[in-house]
Amino acid sequence: MRGDPQRMMDMSACIVTCPICAATSLLPLFKSLAIPKYLLECHRSRTVALHAQRGELDFQFCLTCQFAFNAAFDAAGMDYAVDYEASRSSSAHFTNYLKQVAQDVVRICEMQDKQVVEVGCGDGQFLTMLRSLVPFTGYGVDPSTAADRIHPACADLQFIRGTYRHHAFPRSPDILLLRHVLEHQSDPKAFLQAILPPSPTAVTVYIEVPCWEWIVEHWQLQAFSYEHCTYFSRVALQRMLQGEGIASLKMTYGFADEYLQYYGQRQAVTRFDELARQPSLMQKTVEFARRAPQIIAGVRQELTKYPDAVVWGAAGKGTCFLNIVGLTYEQLPYVVDSNPRRWNTFIPCTGQAVIAPKQLQQIRPSVAFLSNPSYAREIRMQLETLGLEGTKLVAIDELIARVAQQLH
Repeated sequence: MRGDPQRMMDMSACIVTCPICAATSLLPLFKSLAIPKYLLECHRSRTVALHAQRGELDFQFCLTCQFAFNAAFDAAGMDYAVDYEASRSSSAHFTNYLKQVAQDVVRICEMQDKQVVEVGCGDGQFLTMLRSLVPFTGYGVDPSTAADRIHPACADLQFIRGTYRHHAFPRSPDILLLRHVLEHQSDPKAFLQAILPPSPTAVTVYIEVPCWEWIVEHWQLQAFSYEHCTYFSRVALQRMLQGEGIASLKMTYGFADEYLQYYGQRQAVTRFDELARQPSLMQKTVEFARRAPQIIAGVRQELTKYPDAVVWGAAGKGTCFLNIVGLTYEQLPYVVDSNPRRWNTFIPCTGQAVIAPKQLQQIRPSVAFLSNPSYAREIRMQLETLGLEGTKLVAIDELIARVAQQLH
């Protein structure tokens, strides 16, 4: 293209690069034009919910470092000071999971008498749980934290509504906790650089994020939300952290392998291992991208066979599933949730009413589609307590897998 340098500059500016490794070899994964910006925002009327803010999806997969990201995400347009409900403390199953994580973090990070900062602390449940196990000075920081949602805390825990900046604290933290924060960052590397104390200050980190390998393996179409704009594979997460001088103490999986758990430490002298890409993950991701539109259409068709069904789970997965598949309140009117703060609200963009489990006694659905199978036992017990033993419980994951198999 000669003689038009301005056009060449404009085209160059449109080239999409990976936020982790700056590579331009990308695989298009998934596109959508009308997804809720905030999956967990509480809408108090159907009219407001139907007109909830929307965002565009254009997920890409980096063929170099195996990192997935939404190239259409606009970080400047996000404001988590909305009425946002992310707590899962009403679930005994999830609380038990957190207790196990807390015990591991205390042991591996050697937390006693340290200064601890949790970025993205939500309702303070995890930080308070840690403090019940061992003494330390702790800060929880989150733009959506509200005083009436904080769990009872010790005098040496402080909760701050806002954005974390290390220079605003008395001294650098010894331990930095990031549970389900990095997937909300369009440039997670820059975000990490902004919150880490200046190098070479020693710091221990615990990071928990959704696992890309698990998403692909389980056909998690409902993972493609707007606010979850990045997804890490093991290679991508370790590559980013090693780039910041953080060596791995331990990397493992949690919550039925759905989450990546990374324990790391910045050290003065660190020896890093070479990271090899996973060919099998590449193949599975290519297949996922190719078949996703067909599976969505097949799932939508399958759901029309159950006119009296409900979805159980009004949090991220349930809300994202309804929007990805395109099921409005006219086709499926109700979503059940165990969290009282969600009752009498409405699902963004699709408009379903969120109801308490006891209201199922009036509806008596033949099927309840479960947004997360990890809660199956807990929910089955609730159904039996309500006298609804006849309601069939079907995991959305199982439904998707069945459709994928039929289309194979």
